Amino acid sequence: MVSCPADAPPGLRHHYERCRERFQTIRDLGSRYTIGPFALHTPTGRDIARWLEEAFQRFGVPLFLRMDNAANENCPEVMAVLAKYWVIPYNSPPRYPQYNGGCERAQIELQDEIEDWTADLTQVPAEHLDAYAALAVHELNHKPRPVLDGRHACQVFAPDARHATLTLGQRKEVLDELIAAAAVLLDQDDARNSHHARRAWRQAVQGWLESHAVIRVVQTPSVNQLPTPNCDISCVA
Repeated sequence: MVSCPADAPPGLRHHYERCRERFQTIRDLGSRYTIGPFALHTPTGRDIARWLEEAFQRFGVPLFLRMDNAANENCPEVMAVLAKYWVIPYNSPPRYPQYNGGCERAQIELQDEIEDWTADLTQVPAEHLDAYAALAVHELNHKPRPVLDGRHACQVFAPDARHATLTLGQRKEVLDELIAAAAVLLDQDDARNSHHARRAWRQAVQGWLESHAVIRVVQTPSVNQLPTPNCDISCVA
């Protein structure tokens, strides 16, 4: 979601408000490479499913997809696409954006870039926002980053290259391992319900990613009543 800056001119504010929650982004967290799509309407689950499938076909299929509990992401259409490609989904804890720090940061960066491109304008027609968003993403993907040793996301992700992917058997092996780990965690929980099942699944995925050096967990101060440890997850590039 791209929100309206507090000091935006009235004309620009109007168009920002018309387009709230209408920018849908995908980011490869390891390389920080940002993939569209962008929409000038509130994307439905069917929209997101189509965009994900297009991204998988163009850039390769990830093993995991992290989401933020949005209803249009956790819907039958999206789950069907993920099941088709054997992509393993997991959600951030409710009302705890720190867990999804990389994706939250991507949205902030996108907003800042769009504001830079439109700073001298008093009005931005809604039909032009898609083009400004594309320019913003291009800038973000070619911005040198210290975390990438001075390289930019496009160099690391290499969007024109053929990305290695796991076989169906390898994906199934990981999924079976996660199901078993989540079952153990759930057995240790006296109060079993859907909330605890989702938490057990998230912890199983997090444990697998951490044990395979895909992510590192950074402890942060608690701001909500959530199971410890509270954390911000960062991908290891």
